Amino acid sequence: MTTALPNTITEGSYLDMGHVTRLRNKMKDINQHVVTHSGWNVIGWFKQGHITEQGTDLQIASETTTLHIVRLCPTLPLTDDISNKKFNVNSMIE
Repeated sequence: MTTALPNTITEGSYLDMGHVTRLRNKMKDINQHVVTHSGWNVIGWFKQGHITEQGTDLQIASETTTLHIVRLCPTLPLTDDISNKKFNVNSMIE
């Protein structure tokens, strides 16, 4: 279940590096937990861009490929409690 961000969170809340650090730490904890237990299923798409050579209609494949992740979920359902790894969005309220 997704919980919406509280209306009382301000732009300053997002700029507080303490919040950012705590959120990143929680994300690292959850990532490590999933990697240790089952790994991730990554669903998305990628596309190699094309560049039109100046002065011609010739299209050349770009050296970079852009990855667009649409969904990221654990390979197996989580069977243990991870509530201690969740980030409390209400902690961002000033």
